[in-house]
Amino acid sequence: MRSRIPATLCALALVVAACSAQPSPTTLPPSSTSTTTTLTTPSTTTTPLPEVLVAEVSIGVDAPITSLNPFSDDPGRFVPGNLVWAVVYDIDPATWTKVPDVVVALPSRSGGITVNDDGTMTVRYEIVDGAVWSDGVPITGDDVAFTAEVMRDLAERGVGTVDPVMATLLEATAEGRVATLTFAEPTLVVEDALWVVVPSHALEGAGPIETLDAAAWPSGGPFVVDGFEPAGGVRFVRNEAYWKTDDDGRRLPYLEAVTIEAPDPVEPMSPVPGFVLRDYDVASVAPTAGDVDRMADAVARGAVFHRVRTPIIEQLTFDFSDERFTVNPNSVNEFVEFRRAVAGAIDPVRLLDDADVPWLPEASGLLVPVGESAWSRYRNAPSARPELPPGAATVLTTTGNAAERPRIAEALASVFNELGVAYASRLEDSQVFFQQTLVEGTYDLGLWAWVAADGTYRGRLGLMERLDPATSPPAGNYGRWGSGATDTEGARRFSEIVAEARSTVDPDRFEELVHEAEAILATELPLIPLFSRGSGLAVWPDRITGVVHNGSRSGFTWNVERWRKG
Repeated sequence: MRSRIPATLCALALVVAACSAQPSPTTLPPSSTSTTTTLTTPSTTTTPLPEVLVAEVSIGVDAPITSLNPFSDDPGRFVPGNLVWAVVYDIDPATWTKVPDVVVALPSRSGGITVNDDGTMTVRYEIVDGAVWSDGVPITGDDVAFTAEVMRDLAERGVGTVDPVMATLLEATAEGRVATLTFAEPTLVVEDALWVVVPSHALEGAGPIETLDAAAWPSGGPFVVDGFEPAGGVRFVRNEAYWKTDDDGRRLPYLEAVTIEAPDPVEPMSPVPGFVLRDYDVASVAPTAGDVDRMADAVARGAVFHRVRTPIIEQLTFDFSDERFTVNPNSVNEFVEFRRAVAGAIDPVRLLDDADVPWLPEASGLLVPVGESAWSRYRNAPSARPELPPGAATVLTTTGNAAERPRIAEALASVFNELGVAYASRLEDSQVFFQQTLVEGTYDLGLWAWVAADGTYRGRLGLMERLDPATSPPAGNYGRWGSGATDTEGARRFSEIVAEARSTVDPDRFEELVHEAEAILATELPLIPLFSRGSGLAVWPDRITGVVHNGSRSGFTWNVERWRKG
């Protein structure tokens, strides 16, 4: 049995008070990580792979790859990382729910969370029997405990790629395949924070982990690194020690090798032209008109073009502060009838068509990512013109750095004209918009994106905290919801929901709170979700099959071990 030394409670209290991991308003594409929908118990016998399945696949991506370290700040690390990391969980691309990978079960759904009498929380993880690193060393509870301690150190040092909740780790112990972690306070977000396991036998004592060359680490994924050129590309070959098997007992992965080619960070280029020329078997497609239009020729010649929604949701936020009157003296945001009329008048499909923006209108909600949500009441449900003071007007402010938002801003004019409300828009540089305008409240109606629900507790709680009426800029609540006429019972209840969601360890209760919070947002309308940015993936099916695009944080290589030769 291995025991880890607890952190001091004094330092812990300071870290907890100072840190909070929350989503931010963004103009950036989503991060990706890794995912698997079903976990097959590893076979005790090895079945040779049929020769027909052996092939090498090339992938083109639109983000530079400078590191394979899971704790680096390289946003391009996730697509290749899925091939070599031992991930704790994946996110199902259809349901957007977490599915265990290298662990037997997730603590929140297996009775693995205990709230102790002293108010601390104990979390239990068990590694899948038979899971091994590429060098043949078993993956054990000791690796989980080591990883948790590494994350605590990173969180205490303020490294942004680790959830600050990991700084609340008090103790980590391990015995065999089981690890037991104790945290200062109960919260479900710990389960999200511990998303990867690193090899303790190779890394202990090696120095600050975020600076290490992860390409040389033993692999816990289906492939191992065969060659890596930072800011260039990575070649992987099959991990002969990989522990997963398919439903017939055959060893995974099916492919012999995978090459990922990335653009130069100085002069980044889209991989779509190369895909059209068949330089790549699979390629990421950015949600821009240029890349989407270029795909037409490839689709005509047999390519498959997958487009799925992502957690990045473009939305409109109403500002309720008095500062908005410096921009628009005739603002009528305080009238909920006006906000409801706007929500009912917006047709996301028509809006995107009018703006010629290739995003996706399938944004079911901010906190409930799949299925019907409380926002469905406004779809195709225009209402009568609201009774508003004479001269009612709206001024929309958004970023002008890219083409999409200015086009949407222009297309929104028809919505307000139909409501009898004068409309104007203004464009700002993104730095001015996010760092000054939103913080100071000097806007009337704002258009930007939130990273919304992503299948994790942290993703949903983090956005709820950002929207909490008890919060104020720059921490969140950029519309000052809860002030003036919006100081309502619903707004006050939303704050109570956020407080309870932070500390509950009951996943069913958490889901109830999330749905109640979404219903309040849809009723009070401090903001209106419009559409998802969307994510595209191009595949030549005569070269490769089994590719299932994943718009969640898991990314499109989430099931790469099951890709087959076409």
